[in-house]
Amino acid sequence: MNRVFWVKYQTNQPVKIETHYVGDHERRRPLSDVADVIGAFFQGVSPAELGQYTLHAVVNGVEGPALEADLLLSDLSTGHRAKNALVIKSKSDMDVNDSHVSGVLPLCQLTSDPCPPMTPEGLWKWLHGPSTPNSYEDIQDSKVVNQGEINENYPIEFPLAGRDESLAHIASCFLRTYEHRASKDRNKRPIPVCTGVPGLGKTRLMEECSTTVLDMTGIPGERMSVIVSFGNDGNAYSWLDRRLGIQCSFAWRVLHLIFKAHFTYEGWMREKSPPNRSELTLRLVLSTIDHHWRQKATGKLLVFVGVDEYQKLGQADLSLLLDSLCDL
Repeated sequence: MNRVFWVKYQTNQPVKIETHYVGDHERRRPLSDVADVIGAFFQGVSPAELGQYTLHAVVNGVEGPALEADLLLSDLSTGHRAKNALVIKSKSDMDVNDSHVSGVLPLCQLTSDPCPPMTPEGLWKWLHGPSTPNSYEDIQDSKVVNQGEINENYPIEFPLAGRDESLAHIASCFLRTYEHRASKDRNKRPIPVCTGVPGLGKTRLMEECSTTVLDMTGIPGERMSVIVSFGNDGNAYSWLDRRLGIQCSFAWRVLHLIFKAHFTYEGWMREKSPPNRSELTLRLVLSTIDHHWRQKATGKLLVFVGVDEYQKLGQADLSLLLDSLCDL
């Protein structure tokens, strides 16, 4: 029988782990004990590295001692909801910000001030700090122009064809969202979703959103396009997303693509992300982009954020990600 457990790393967001999950992350055998849960949380990590982590139950807000690695999951009566998620900790008794984790994610300090203020200006200064000269991408120089300008300078040999109805539908969603951008009613700010078999052209359709589709809407402003992929393109969905929580990790992915795309995502997070990394939100990232934009330009900036290969996330993380996007 399939059982669901919610697990989190220290103070990060909890993620759902199923004992008999079948799908993109199909397991060779069901999870049976505590050691299996830790292994499922840190997929791809060697058994030797997993040995430094322990799992703890939380009852009435009180964290208990480390559970035995061979304790059967059938004997656990807690961890079945996000509110009483099981907690993974390191045996080295790290501080809550896990600034000196080794093995799984050796995250180092980026500057002499390891904890930048989590404000648009503070984060921008951290990205633009003296320890990383000229290592950030200039948004103004890399902005997306309209489709006409692209065609004029770089003729498209294989233009998108046969998707007029889809493009028009996406444009109508963008217009509704723009018109009701101040509304708290999610129903007035629809998020278009494209599904289908591999090779159908979903990614290509998404790439048209910041050019052709925005041209169709007539919404004024310069444009930035960020497409976060969870596929096997070097930045696939991994244990790092589980450890940070999908809402926090997605924010870091967007920040990485805008400012630090010349690094791999995992490499950058391992070597550069600050100890207070778990405080980052998507709203803060967008505010930081806006802050950077206004240092060198005036006028409105439209930021298109797409999500590719979202099916890799699983239903629980996908729901959390949609909540994060809808709450903007």
